[in-house]
Amino acid sequence: MKNKILALAVAGAALGTAAISAPAQAQIQGTATNIGVTVTVPEVLYLRTVSQININLTPDDFGLSGVDPVTGGYYGSGQGGTADPSGSNLDTDSPFDGLNTSFDKTIPNVYAIWSNSPRNVVTATVGIGTNPGTSIISGIRTAFGTPTATSTNVAQTTAPGLTGPGAVGSVALDLDLLNNVTAGDYSGTITVTAAAP
Repeated sequence: MKNKILALAVAGAALGTAAISAPAQAQIQGTATNIGVTVTVPEVLYLRTVSQININLTPDDFGLSGVDPVTGGYYGSGQGGTADPSGSNLDTDSPFDGLNTSFDKTIPNVYAIWSNSPRNVVTATVGIGTNPGTSIISGIRTAFGTPTATSTNVAQTTAPGLTGPGAVGSVALDLDLLNNVTAGDYSGTITVTAAAP
């Protein structure tokens, strides 16, 4: 009986050793299942402009010479000729002959546009809004970046996306002061419209 118990103990020890040293079972791996995901990104168009454009004309704009700046404006004088009771040879011709009253002023960075248009195009249209009393602004040229002398006031460029500096545009105003050379302020408005056509 003692031998039988010993034999069982030996057999049990051998079985335990076999169980410990047996290789682990491989894990079960299934096949991948695809799940569709749709993310909708809205189209965004954003326009930012300056609130005011200030243009201070100088005598150089008019082609004037011989005047110096003083408080509130410019001053000039000249001398020539002689006078006596019998007459005078004072030169009464205007020193402003050849006065320039038509010129343009370029204003940089007037507007910026951000757009993530899927058509990858944005445009800006600049026009004359109101010009009360006088027609000082006779024309407008506009472009993204450096303005070019074109007859159109519509500029087009690649949509810049929603980050970065945006599409920055400048405006060139054609000014005509032929009938409006009186000192003072002349005001009006221009309009800027952004589109993602």
